[in-house]
Amino acid sequence: MGRRPIGTSAIIASYEKINGLTLWMVEPSGQVFQYYGCASGRGKQIARNEIEKTNYREMTCDDAIPKLVTSLLKAQDDLKPGQVEIEISVIRPDQN
Repeated sequence: MGRRPIGTSAIIASYEKINGLTLWMVEPSGQVFQYYGCASGRGKQIARNEIEKTNYREMTCDDAIPKLVTSLLKAQDDLKPGQVEIEISVIRPDQN
């Protein structure tokens, strides 16, 4: 029997030969949804709104990363400088 921590979200990015790149999020309720872009944690609604406003599908990865970081920083405006740490992972077929 599996167990999950209460109130924890998990974002899972994967690459499959058949489906290509996919992004999944396990919500605290245990529901699983597939997303094109998603956010979790403090400021997630602001980040989700920014993700929806920008058409990332038509951008290259190198063009999208600075816009994504700007959106994440906007979602964390209320934190004091020096308290924001952003980690970005990129899954790209051309980089294996």
